[in-house]
Amino acid sequence: MTGREGYRRKALECVRAAEGLRDPGERNKLLRIAGLYMSLAHRIAERYERGTAHRQPDHDQYPEDA
Repeated sequence: MTGREGYRRKALECVRAAEGLRDPGERNKLLRIAGLYMSLAHRIAERYERGTAHRQPDHDQYPEDA
């Protein structure tokens, strides 16, 4: 399972859990969390499309004393 798929799965779990709640506030919290998981999944997908999914951040490419 990739990170993207894992985040999508977590989002779906949150949505399903929210469907069973009566309290609108609690339901809304879970749906917001689901949205955050989907945002993370989307960001990972974008990085794969750009080919930057496994590239290290720029600050890690240079020695500390440079």
